[in-house]
Amino acid sequence: MVSPGRAVINGNQWCLDAFVAGPGYSRALLFRDKLHPTGQWYHVASSYDGKMFRSYVNGELQGEAELAFKPQGPGGTSVGTRMNHVNYFNGAVRQARFTPRALTPDQFLKIAGTTALVLLASSAPAQKPTGDYLAFVGSYTHPTLTTTSASKGIYAFRFDSKSGTLSPLGFAAEAVNPAHLWASPNGKYLYAVSWQSPDKMDTVAAYRIDHQTGTLTLINKVSAKGDLANQVVLDPSGTLAGTVTYASGTFTLYRVEADGRLSEPFYTDQHTGTPRTPRQPGPKAHGIVFSKDSRFAYVAELGLDRVYSYRIDAANHTVTPLDPPFVSLPGGSGPRRLQLHPNGRFLYVNHETDSKVTVFEIHDGNLKATQTISTLPDGYTANNSTAEIQIDKEGKWLYVSNRGHDSLALYSVDPRNGTLTLVEYIPSLGRTPRNITIDPSNEYLFCANQNGENVVVFGIDHRTGHLTPTGSRQPVPQAAGIAIVKVQ
Repeated sequence: MVSPGRAVINGNQWCLDAFVAGPGYSRALLFRDKLHPTGQWYHVASSYDGKMFRSYVNGELQGEAELAFKPQGPGGTSVGTRMNHVNYFNGAVRQARFTPRALTPDQFLKIAGTTALVLLASSAPAQKPTGDYLAFVGSYTHPTLTTTSASKGIYAFRFDSKSGTLSPLGFAAEAVNPAHLWASPNGKYLYAVSWQSPDKMDTVAAYRIDHQTGTLTLINKVSAKGDLANQVVLDPSGTLAGTVTYASGTFTLYRVEADGRLSEPFYTDQHTGTPRTPRQPGPKAHGIVFSKDSRFAYVAELGLDRVYSYRIDAANHTVTPLDPPFVSLPGGSGPRRLQLHPNGRFLYVNHETDSKVTVFEIHDGNLKATQTISTLPDGYTANNSTAEIQIDKEGKWLYVSNRGHDSLALYSVDPRNGTLTLVEYIPSLGRTPRNITIDPSNEYLFCANQNGENVVVFGIDHRTGHLTPTGSRQPVPQAAGIAIVKVQ
């Protein structure tokens, strides 16, 4: 018998108490030096490779011991919780996964990011989650056309900005590959793209937010006007929404009605051109950012190594590409996502393919590159691609997520010319950090680790830009986009 249990150290913390027992052997592993806050859901797992017995919490090794253990043969299996006269367990099992055959440790760790059992560790009866914000996390329900994950769509959490703690509310809405999320400026509505829909009819969906429960009610869906929709963004006024498609290379705009509903598209630009290098396959639009006054939109075109500029008349719903319509980056750059400096004078674009960031000066919508800087340490040669980019609301610190190096590159921003200086690399505390988002209070950065299958909250030190984990880490299968709104 193998049991990943838990022991409460005090009313607010617990540690893993794992044991294995059978004919002629018994071994307990108690990790009192690795404490976790109670009242949250955790992934708990154990593995055995023929020599070492290991136990994990949220994918992190807690401890190990050498053991002569013989797994039981075919027969029944059960999962449960126990209560004894020493430590009373008031938690619950939320999810379990079974396989039809024994797995090697490597296989086991891959199927769910070291997740076998999800349990709630709590020394007191469960209480209703509290917090002054709602956080929504999208996911990949179908990571590829032939695979599925444990995710069912969008998940909701309460977030307490005083303690930096996330508390799960559960399932918010069922959706296919809601890979990117965006909240309306008034906090009433949430928008999601459907990436790689099985029927090849990718959509953008509008939802109404229930601020009491965190559940989402579908308002409507509209066509993404292309395949592999990968981002949806609203302009600062909340009256326009834009999306881009990776497989089709399109940029599309919609009106946002007063009730949150999306109109049919009123503008679509199909990017065309010859790739600058054989590494790039052709048009693959990947990111949007609107200027603060909603007069301009900038679009990253990964497949053509371009950044496009558009002049927008939001009142009349007209769009005009600038002349010239784009600036080019070196072949093989792969521009992916964009962030504007709060002063509106500088644009930052991370490169997915060559792991760099380019800084642009902005002159009436036209772009001029002034700096390109790496997101990786000198001498790093393993695989990596960048994913997301964020800048704090003061415009002092910029962050880029590295998938492969599994870190967040931190840069200081020169207020005079917008250029960047590398400060440090911060571990993402999970594999494949796909999305990073700074919360509305500007005090926390959320990181969604896709293959680590978790969301990690970091506190921001505004003096140094350094990120410190708050200790709040929540499991989300194939975690992707994050959106955060103030509770109303």
